[in-house]
Amino acid sequence: MTTSATRFRPTRAGVIGLWDYSDAVFAFADGRLVLRGANGSGKTKALEVLFPFVLDGRLDPRRLDPFSGENRTMKANLLWRGGDSGHGYAWLEFALPGGTDHDARYVTLGVGLQAQRHRPSPASWFFVADGRVGDQIVLVDPDGRPRTKKALAADLGDGVVMDRASDHRRRVDEVLFGLGPERYEAMLDLVLTLRRPMLAKDLDPKSLSETLSRGLRPLDEDLIEQVARSFDDLEAVQRDLDRLIHADEATATFVTDYRGYLRTQARHRADRAIEALATHRSAEQRRDAAEQALDEARAEEAMADADATATDERLANGRARRDALKASEAFRTAGQLQHLEQAVQDLDAELARAEARAEQADAAATGAGADHDRAVEQHRRADAEVARLAPRVLASATDAGVTWHDDDVTDDPEELRRLVGGRAAARHADLDAVRELLDALLEAERRVVAADEARDAAEAAEVDAREKLDAADRAAADARSALHGDIDVWATSHTEVVAS
Repeated sequence: MTTSATRFRPTRAGVIGLWDYSDAVFAFADGRLVLRGANGSGKTKALEVLFPFVLDGRLDPRRLDPFSGENRTMKANLLWRGGDSGHGYAWLEFALPGGTDHDARYVTLGVGLQAQRHRPSPASWFFVADGRVGDQIVLVDPDGRPRTKKALAADLGDGVVMDRASDHRRRVDEVLFGLGPERYEAMLDLVLTLRRPMLAKDLDPKSLSETLSRGLRPLDEDLIEQVARSFDDLEAVQRDLDRLIHADEATATFVTDYRGYLRTQARHRADRAIEALATHRSAEQRRDAAEQALDEARAEEAMADADATATDERLANGRARRDALKASEAFRTAGQLQHLEQAVQDLDAELARAEARAEQADAAATGAGADHDRAVEQHRRADAEVARLAPRVLASATDAGVTWHDDDVTDDPEELRRLVGGRAAARHADLDAVRELLDALLEAERRVVAADEARDAAEAAEVDAREKLDAADRAAADARSALHGDIDVWATSHTEVVAS
């Protein structure tokens, strides 16, 4: 099956030495030719000597005359100027399109004629050759006279110029149409019928139908059934196309709106992430400040410990010097003198008072002895309890991180309780401050993790939306391409029902 892009189309036609045409060339536009002019200008004569004569080759006047008369003979066309002999050509040029104008294939077919007044019918010869008139094919000699049959055959080569019209029709059908003898004859009859002037006047539909049936190629039954099914499916295809167009528009609208939504969500989540990051940085700054304060407190504590150690050392040195002074001979001598003087002065008064107290002491000796025994027992028990609890207090203080030195140990329970309580309270305060900083740091880290997760989720949602958008675009493009391809294939394979 041929299509408009793979079949020959007429491009030019020419008449040489016939009637009033000495050398006329008619150019076709897209395979079509329009002849316009006043009555008598030669429109009918051009049809007479070109269509279908160049395709047919018969000299029957009834086939030459568009009105089916017998007065228009080819001899009269050749001897129209009144000479004793006449020589002429009628030719048609067809082209098979290629990639460019230079790649196109041109085929020219023509009929040569020579008439003499004493002969009843002109002599004729025919040719079908590749090439164009004026380029590869020359039909007019330099002196302006039509070329002879012998000269044309010498130019075109053996076997190109033919003497019989039947051979010419067979050759034209083989090169241009491929219809076969019967269908080619039917086509010529159809051209004769359609060439008739005022065809619509006295039109016989039945006869026209028979002519068209003979001339047109019969349609394949399978093709007719396929076309019928295709027409039935055409509405469904249109509905599918409308649905795809609507889906494409809806997808474009959705993508536009969803892009705005994604931008808003991404901006909101980015703001939250930035805020969480700022909070995290602030917490880190507070943590760094707390760590710095803790380092400073530890440094101050170390300095205080160093000062306490130095003070203890100075106290020990002072006590040692004091004990040394007390142990010296001079201190003992001065003390003895002072004591003796004071004893002398107070001896008399003390003697009187001693006598009075002796009497009172004798009375209280019994009760004081019992009280002394009880106090001694209580003191013993207190010393035992202190000895028992002191290691536990020291261990607990050490476990709690309270700095403790051997010099801090005292026999006074109140002093020990005060010292331990103060250092424990300071240690608790430090621990509470550190816990608060650690809690703030953990909260900031949790917020940063949540912000990172929200950002990752937003990015994943955006990527997923973009993938869905790309998939929808690809599906729409594939659907459009498939539909256009199906329509093109269908149109290409049904040129009989689809206008080219």
